[in-house]
Amino acid sequence: MDKKLHNFLNDAFKPYGNEAGVKEIKQELHANLSEKYADLKAGGMSDDDAYKATIDSLGDVSEIMEHMPRKDATTVKKEFKPNLSAAALRNADLAGTSLRDLDIKGSDLRGSDFSKADLTGTSFIGCDLTNVKFDGANLHGAELKG
Repeated sequence: MDKKLHNFLNDAFKPYGNEAGVKEIKQELHANLSEKYADLKAGGMSDDDAYKATIDSLGDVSEIMEHMPRKDATTVKKEFKPNLSAAALRNADLAGTSLRDLDIKGSDLRGSDFSKADLTGTSFIGCDLTNVKFDGANLHGAELKG
């Protein structure tokens, strides 16, 4: 299944070639998708159903890439804002990160660590926040709904 997920990601990101950050994004997504697949299998899904549900959870790659910095005609760097909506980030170590003003919707964040993270203005909407750590995090203006 590992190779199948790897091939799926290669195909999905093919239009973006060697743009900055693509390799890192694919590696992160591969890890997240592999974990999601394993969770679905452990929950009793068949190989095919678990694979389909896993790749369906990725969403639209173009939405992920629109948050990536790109060089334009004037080579001005755009601000990088990751899209963490519908992400499988169970047990992710995001301690000390800056994730300001994001809308994070429907993500599996169980057991993740946001300790000392800057989450100013970030909205967590419909996310699974079971056992998430926010120790010392800046939650000024943050929303936690559903």
